[in-house]
Amino acid sequence: MPFRTLRFNECVCKPYNADFDGDEMNIHLPQTEEAKAECRVLMAVKNNLMIPRSGDPLIAATQDFLTSSYLITYKDRFINRSEFMRICAYFGDADEKIEIPPPSIMKPVELWTGKQVINVLLRPNRESNVIVNTTVKEKFYSKKG
Repeated sequence: MPFRTLRFNECVCKPYNADFDGDEMNIHLPQTEEAKAECRVLMAVKNNLMIPRSGDPLIAATQDFLTSSYLITYKDRFINRSEFMRICAYFGDADEKIEIPPPSIMKPVELWTGKQVINVLLRPNRESNVIVNTTVKEKFYSKKG
C-alpha cells in the first residue's frame, strides 16, 4: 500500500479500536531480546482471542466473512469438484494434508455442500488437533408481559 499505511484483517478491528475513518496508529518496537521474547508470548494472537473480564470473543468474524459463510452454507448450495478443490487449496500451505470428504451427491455429477467446505476448514485431516466449540452464551432477551 502506498505511503506509511498499516494493513490488517478487518476481524482484528475491535482490539485496535479501528474504524477506518483516518485515525492514526502508533507502533512501538521492542529493542532488546528480552523485550522481543516477552512480546512474542504476551502479544501472541492465541493468547488474546477472548476478553479476560467477560470471556467474550475479542477477534470475531464481521461483515464479508458472515455474508460469505451464510452464502456458502446455504441449504441449496452445491459445489462441483474443481471448485471444492480450489477452495480447499486456499486453506493452508502445501505441507498440510487435506482429506477430501466423499461428495454429498454422487450422480449425475459429484457435488459437495458448503457445510463440507467449513468442515474441511476446521479439521483438514484426522490427525489435526483442532477442536472447535461453537457454544456461546445468548445475549438476547424478551420482555415479559
